[in-house]
Amino acid sequence: MRLGQLARKLSVRPSQLVDMLAKHQQFLEDGSNAKLSDDLVKQIVLYFAPERLTEIMIVQTQETEPEPQQPEVVIPPVVVQPQAEVTTETKSEVENSETIRAPKVELAGLKVLGKIELPTPRKKEEAKVEGETTEAEQKPKREQKDKRRKPIERTEKPWRNPIALQREKEEREKEERRKQLLEEQKERKRLNYLNKIKNNAPIKAARIYDEPVEVEATKATTQQPRTWLGRFLRWLNT
Repeated sequence: MRLGQLARKLSVRPSQLVDMLAKHQQFLEDGSNAKLSDDLVKQIVLYFAPERLTEIMIVQTQETEPEPQQPEVVIPPVVVQPQAEVTTETKSEVENSETIRAPKVELAGLKVLGKIELPTPRKKEEAKVEGETTEAEQKPKREQKDKRRKPIERTEKPWRNPIALQREKEEREKEERRKQLLEEQKERKRLNYLNKIKNNAPIKAARIYDEPVEVEATKATTQQPRTWLGRFLRWLNT
């Protein structure tokens, strides 16, 4: 490994590595391009970054391992053999063999035995009619499918906050209680008023007189009162 490469791996300057080696009586001649041995690399790494020793030594061993030499392939020399001269007799035989041609075979032509009357082209019309019928059959099916696919419209209720609903419920209950209390107060006032009137009414005198006196008293009381208060007291006493 080169000095500059090791300095980059350790994140230091090459001059620092040179100074460290000089302190340990190790001097380099080529500067940052000097090649370091395994011992020097190990010594430098232990000094600057001992925790990265295994990592850097693995790289060092990979660089120092010699590359496998491929065996040399020996190509044998090509020997060119002279071609033998072709004699005139062989040439004539070859020419004669080339001139031999195969006999022509005459094939008999097509013979017309009779005419065949082809039917009129009705297939297209039948195909059109069938296509129309299939389209007519497919239309109601498609309409049915479309009806099925239509989403059902749902009337969704508006969402309301449960806290607001609880508050409304409490307010309604308060209003009902308030009305009930008002009715109770009215009823109490009415009863108090009636009790006061009863307490203020004159007490009937005891019957001390004889029978004719009682008849006169009853006659006197039969007279109707003229004031409103008298009428009300008369109504209470009856």
